[in-house]
Amino acid sequence: MGRFGFRKRKEAEGDDRPLPKYGFGRIWYVLTTHFSRLLLANLLTVAFSVPLFTIPAAWTALNAVVQQYYRTGIGDVWPKFFREFKTAFFRRLGYSVLLSALPVLGWFVGSRFSEGVAYGVCAFFLVMDIFVMGWWFPQMSILKLSPTLALRNAFLLIFIAVRQNLELLVISALTAIFVVLLWPVSLIPIVAFLPALIALLITNVVNPVLDERLIRENEEQAKNPEP
Repeated sequence: MGRFGFRKRKEAEGDDRPLPKYGFGRIWYVLTTHFSRLLLANLLTVAFSVPLFTIPAAWTALNAVVQQYYRTGIGDVWPKFFREFKTAFFRRLGYSVLLSALPVLGWFVGSRFSEGVAYGVCAFFLVMDIFVMGWWFPQMSILKLSPTLALRNAFLLIFIAVRQNLELLVISALTAIFVVLLWPVSLIPIVAFLPALIALLITNVVNPVLDERLIRENEEQAKNPEP
């Protein structure tokens, strides 16, 4: 087990498949090849998120479906979605609640000093949540890691992948602006396709780092164990 606690991937990398390199070409490939499946996965995500406490499980399941098409180019929607949805359900829910509560806690703590401090502390924790969750959910979708170990990795990665963190922040900010400015019309793209598209964009950002830091590094260690 490497420094990130890696164990084993769920799916083969699929290097022998004619997939474009990471980047816009891979995103376009997934969109044009698996568009209908992404629509189905998006509808499942929205449906399974109706009781709000299931949102973390539904989002992880959506990431799992998107990851399989992005990484291997093949896979089924429902079996993958449902299997990932029920995996470590309550532990993932508990950590998600704690992470989501940090900005609120920051507001209450900061408000003891001034309104400006409250906004600043709340914004800091909100940005940290975006970074951590951006690395946490994709890990759980492709690696056999416990939620605790994946969360530890996520905190380590936010100090390593600075450029990718900024890209995650841009994706989240643009999504929030789009949803807020067009509300309630933005409900239509949310139900139709927006979560799947966001998951695909995040996948494109984090996968090169996950491959380098968690997968390849630990596969090399497995092949060449230290004496």
